[in-house]
Amino acid sequence: HWTLTKVFSVTVPASLPLAVTEDGVVTSSTDAAIANNSTCDVRVTGISLRTENGWTLVPFEYNMAGAKVDSKLIGFAIGNVASTAEGDSESLALTGDWSIDAGSTLPLDYDANVSATSVGINEQVLTVVFVVEEA
Repeated sequence: HWTLTKVFSVTVPASLPLAVTEDGVVTSSTDAAIANNSTCDVRVTGISLRTENGWTLVPFEYNMAGAKVDSKLIGFAIGNVASTAEGDSESLALTGDWSIDAGSTLPLDYDANVSATSVGINEQVLTVVFVVEEA
């Protein structure tokens, strides 16, 4: 008599790299993905954001043209969801399908809107936490 044991193992990116020029132009990695190493299907059920190193979260659609240089403002979008609050943290309301079949990956399409800086940025500005559960 054999009993099937489910293995739950999901790998999320250790970082979501952003490059920011002095005039606030942002580029993101094109190969970020969540890998489902499990024997069952999984689903991302929540994403939360928390700013780091003195940065402030703003709505992704925030007009950075009026922001002062070095004001450390960031709006963040991932998949079909984007930041809408101001402050140091936000839980994003997920829309669309965030399912990952067993043995598959979910590519992460993400972007940021950042205020202009007097120098390039080389620091952590945001922590992104994914909640992943068995589908």
